[in-house]
Amino acid sequence: MTEKQLITKILDVGRLPEGLKTSWFKSKNDKAVVQFIQNHYTTYGQVPSVETVKATFPKFSTVSAPEPTEFYVDRLQTELKYAGVIDTLEAAKQTLETLGVEGAKSLPTAMMESLKQLTFEYTQIKALDIKENPEERLEDYSSGKIEYGITSGLLMLDGKTSGWKKGQLIVLTGRPKRGKTWLMVKWAMEAFRAGKRVLFASLEMTREEIRSRFDALYFGISPTAIENKTAVITKPMRDKAISLQKFKGAFTAVDDAYDITTIQTYVQQFEPDVVFIDAVYLMKDGANLKDADWRKMAEVSRNLKAFAKIVRTPVVISSQLNRQGDVAFSDAFRQDADVLMSLKQTEEMRVANQILLTVDDIRNGVPGDIYLHWDIGGADISELTEAQAWDGAAVSDFSFEGEDD
Repeated sequence: MTEKQLITKILDVGRLPEGLKTSWFKSKNDKAVVQFIQNHYTTYGQVPSVETVKATFPKFSTVSAPEPTEFYVDRLQTELKYAGVIDTLEAAKQTLETLGVEGAKSLPTAMMESLKQLTFEYTQIKALDIKENPEERLEDYSSGKIEYGITSGLLMLDGKTSGWKKGQLIVLTGRPKRGKTWLMVKWAMEAFRAGKRVLFASLEMTREEIRSRFDALYFGISPTAIENKTAVITKPMRDKAISLQKFKGAFTAVDDAYDITTIQTYVQQFEPDVVFIDAVYLMKDGANLKDADWRKMAEVSRNLKAFAKIVRTPVVISSQLNRQGDVAFSDAFRQDADVLMSLKQTEEMRVANQILLTVDDIRNGVPGDIYLHWDIGGADISELTEAQAWDGAAVSDFSFEGEDD
């Protein structure tokens, strides 16, 4: 039963668990299905649909699998190890009966080797061997094929970052009320539209408020009209509403994830491809340190970076810039971030419905400026060409004034 539940879960979430082996599956039919899924993933870069599997295996059927993927991986490995231990003990018993005590002196050593083999065979391996496939790696390095992560929906930004990649910590900063949440929702919406599973955790807004911002950007409705219930609903909007339910991806909004443990719980439940955490400066650190804000935020930052690596999922967070234009609360965000960005705006840019998004620092990519058309009232966030961008403001013109949260 566990084999079929794991296969069902793989097809449901569209992702192969790391280290998956066909040897874990003892049923001949299940082993063949898993081999087919792995081959399909290798060839096409994605897990096949249930319909595609059924076309090749007409008798295949899915089963109920409500738990996260890792649950079924762990349970299957436990079952296999238990069965292996029983087999080892049964073999030892037969050896004793056949050869007697004297003839079975080597039995303890053989049993230990057998148990070690069990542990190796039925453990999810996550290590990387540097000696593996060096020639293929060289060919890949010269192929010119860039491995893109999850899109932000902004082509110029994707050109600088190559998308949000597994294990990355991406940090967006800006002064209070500058629009960080709007941009985060925009990025999350674009990932969802690209077929990804999104977890959006807001520590300042309710789930319903995040949904309203999503609807404003997705349907193109003024936030004021949504708030006042005065929106004029058009046929294209109704068509979008129908299409929304057919998207392959998922967008889950939560508003109570104030610590890493809660985030982990939601990640296990929903298995997102990307995690967004808005207003991360309101998170509690794992140690509950009663200390200065900078030390608490340093702990939060390091925990989030470690978390992103462990779950092999990009984690996109927002924090604040202080009055001097530096990352507020802690330099740890700057140190831990794989991509560090900031939103800045002059008064002239505000009047012109423009804002500057700067990739300030990046481990693997290109820093630089991206000007955005910033019409929140018109529910439009989009990139501007260099010719369209406001060029009348020097860096010194950017204001970092405003109340600190």
